[in-house]
Amino acid sequence: GKPAMDLYGPPGPPADGRAPKGPDGKPMAPVDTEVKTTIREIKVMGNMRVGEDRILLSIPITPGDRVGRSGVMDAIQRIYGMGYFRDVKAGTEPMLGGERLIFQVVENPTLRSHKIDGVTKIDLAKIDALVKPLVGEIISYNAIKDIVDKVQKLYADAGFPLARVADMDVA
Repeated sequence: GKPAMDLYGPPGPPADGRAPKGPDGKPMAPVDTEVKTTIREIKVMGNMRVGEDRILLSIPITPGDRVGRSGVMDAIQRIYGMGYFRDVKAGTEPMLGGERLIFQVVENPTLRSHKIDGVTKIDLAKIDALVKPLVGEIISYNAIKDIVDKVQKLYADAGFPLARVADMDVA
């Protein structure tokens, strides 16, 4: 069977606006008095195209660190910040001398094709050239934001500083 894990995530305030509750249903301790455990090992599960080493480099936790809930939540946010994941959860399981920290990730899909609509005033080929290198790659929110910024700059440079990318959709 699967090892029992204490799950953290997804990040964000609780829906009811009250103090977050721990796994036991009781209000969690404030950050300054949170319980910290020694992390002996860190594993990543669910990643297929984004390497575990790359994910681990994005977080500020290394084996031997004493970490509480806020540290784990910060690590989850940093993994989300990489731009490649649509879901990130973390859990711990006991092991000799401390805890094993396990991140469970769900990667974004691969970009298989793209379609650009509504382009006026600038050459469509310029936008296409920005998007085309991403085809075949895992969808990265950071790369998409970068393309949007570059498209808006193309419009600004052409004399249309108020032009905006109206919508993006992944289907």
